[in-house]
Amino acid sequence: MTTSLIIKSPSASTDTTLPKVLADSLLNSGSLFLMDFLRLGCWNPATDTLADGAAVRNLVTGGTAGMLKIPVVGDLTFETGLGFKLKSSVAYGRVQIDTGTQYFQTNLTDDYLLIAWATYPASDPTGHIGQLISKGVNSTYFQTGPMLAVIYTSGGKIITHMDAESSNGKSIVIGSPAGKHQFAIAKVGSNTLIFLDGVLVSTQATGTPALTANSTPLNFGNGASSTMYACPNTILHRIYGENLTTSGLTAAAVVAADYAANSSRFV
Repeated sequence: MTTSLIIKSPSASTDTTLPKVLADSLLNSGSLFLMDFLRLGCWNPATDTLADGAAVRNLVTGGTAGMLKIPVVGDLTFETGLGFKLKSSVAYGRVQIDTGTQYFQTNLTDDYLLIAWATYPASDPTGHIGQLISKGVNSTYFQTGPMLAVIYTSGGKIITHMDAESSNGKSIVIGSPAGKHQFAIAKVGSNTLIFLDGVLVSTQATGTPALTANSTPLNFGNGASSTMYACPNTILHRIYGENLTTSGLTAAAVVAADYAANSSRFV
């Protein structure tokens, strides 16, 4: 029996049974944004220019692109094999995920998840609270959007909230966050879940009201005011957002899958 091989020129296909090649194993129908700074589809240090306003591509098809915010040269640098590194002293360098109105703009009934990968220095040389994710209209921790911060004081804490309450958020003591870690927060029903390195470490009641509309961009790294500095020398590796209601997945399953896929990267 003769085996034949037919080669056709590439064209669009409507065959939904064919396998798809995705830019990242975590992507699904609920994915909102994924920016992994070692994925060439997101950032290519060989061709992309490290400059204020430079585009950071969203690996979610059709998702809004982000941009670098580097008000002063040196506020943010690129570290080969790692990602973007914040300045060794306080500065405004960050990755801005949107322009203000794309994500988390209304009272939320759906469940949501945010995951960030970062490497913290051995100690915070300035004592600043290290916001990783921030979206709020105020220059303090009294924010109206999701926040994920890590501080070194009091043994090291994760401070977080997924609501619009006028408080400093929920917190849990984790010890020093020095080194590479996966941090994640999720709003699931009436609770806020906090994860560290793939493991659920706290479940707390989400405050009221829920997240409400505001025009402040979602930032990864430093915020836009002096009270929103992340810890100097922190290295930003990856940030991901998902609508769990749309995907039908649990926060724990997504966090575990992300940790398994990325824990050996960024070295």
